[in-house]
Amino acid sequence: MNQALTETIQELKTVRDLLRYAVSRFNAAQLFFGHGTGNAWDEAVYLILHTLNLPLDRLEPFLDAHLLAEERRAVLDIIERRTRERLPSAYLTQEAWLGEYRFYVDERVIVPRSFIAELLEEQLAPWVDDPWSIENALDLCTGSGCLAILAALNFPNA
Repeated sequence: MNQALTETIQELKTVRDLLRYAVSRFNAAQLFFGHGTGNAWDEAVYLILHTLNLPLDRLEPFLDAHLLAEERRAVLDIIERRTRERLPSAYLTQEAWLGEYRFYVDERVIVPRSFIAELLEEQLAPWVDDPWSIENALDLCTGSGCLAILAALNFPNA
């Protein structure tokens, strides 16, 4: 670990500290967002909570929690990888979310982020009147297969 990162680990103590640092680093690096989050704040929150194995929907109770050195090191490592390697967060965490469903992803697939997932959650309403009448579905060249899984969940007779 380089000297600057070692000093950073000693300076940043809380989740709030690391969150501010991550947002600043992401903005300075002019990262692209759009593989699950739309901005530096949401990306930082996701990466920090995921790395610390905390609930992804509960930031507030943990903001002022003091972290162990190994936890700070793990968070800083993922922040630095996101910034330096410019990998999508989904590849760093090996997960992507479509609606309420979490999928395993790695660099062999394109990160799933289709608006079609929202349409499938609504069973393709208003185009499909009776979801139970759908007997076939074709997933052709969509990448990871996530949309096929969502279609199977929402059209049980297909």
